[in-house]
Amino acid sequence: MTVADSIATGPKAWSAWTEALLRDLFLKVMGVMKDRELATKKAAKTIQRKKEEVLELSRNNSLGGNIYSNDSTTMLIEEAQLLKELDSMSRRYLLYVSAPEIVSHLHLYRELQNREFLWRITSEDNDNSEIRTITICGKDKPGFYSKLAGVFFLNGLNIVGSQAYSFGINTALDIFKVMPPTDKIFENEKWQKAEREFQQALNDDSFLERLTDKLPKTIAPKSGQMPMPNEVRIDNETSSFFTVIEVFAYDFPGLLFAITNVLYKLGLDVRVAVVATKIDQVVDVFYVKAIDNGKIDDPKKQEEIKSAIIEALPLITD
Repeated sequence: MTVADSIATGPKAWSAWTEALLRDLFLKVMGVMKDRELATKKAAKTIQRKKEEVLELSRNNSLGGNIYSNDSTTMLIEEAQLLKELDSMSRRYLLYVSAPEIVSHLHLYRELQNREFLWRITSEDNDNSEIRTITICGKDKPGFYSKLAGVFFLNGLNIVGSQAYSFGINTALDIFKVMPPTDKIFENEKWQKAEREFQQALNDDSFLERLTDKLPKTIAPKSGQMPMPNEVRIDNETSSFFTVIEVFAYDFPGLLFAITNVLYKLGLDVRVAVVATKIDQVVDVFYVKAIDNGKIDDPKKQEEIKSAIIEALPLITD
């Protein structure tokens, strides 16, 4: 229909350039509809069920703070707004994040308003847990994720896992699993300091430059056995819209900052990230786009990315 309409409009509405754009769009959408994980019938059903759970949780006020008012007419309006917000979220986020977590994130998102970011710090089970979950909702801008990783490294906070998502329109949602400060008495002060420094990092690109000199140049395996060598893989087939960068490396303090700082300096924007540590080996997966919002198709650019990441990682010694 689009092709027919363009041709019927006149020669200025249809050209080889327009035809190429439409063909590319058609093939990408067809690929997503037919082959991708997020487009399967099972994924679609899971996402629809998740949306219904979020609506029900919000109606029942089961998470301490209903996002609706008590007036029935207003509730219908606000429910429509909630559905609009859910539709703007990435399918990957809706597929893999639980309904209670989504409602919690929505509270944070609505509290954000005109602020640059807000974060919430919780314990896994209780105040004595060895893991803290830091959920950050903020205005999406290049380097947001990398600067968070840098601030945690600056404050000696060890990251054991992380996820990054696009949340709504022009908003980032990052979730970090972090070991708490060693001094529990002054833990709140440590988080307040980290929050101030993250604001500084957002305002000043040079604030975290000194951290690169603190990254180790060599590391020795803890187990005494030589691990597999560091490896970077770049995949343009898995996702129709992102270039996927996988990094296999030996864990060390500052690893996530080392990788994401390279990506940021190379003009790559992290849209989705999954970071997992298993014993002392790490697999970090980043879904990225270039500044021009496209995938990285140029083989030379891909090699530049691989080399820069490997160079930023310390050598493993006996």
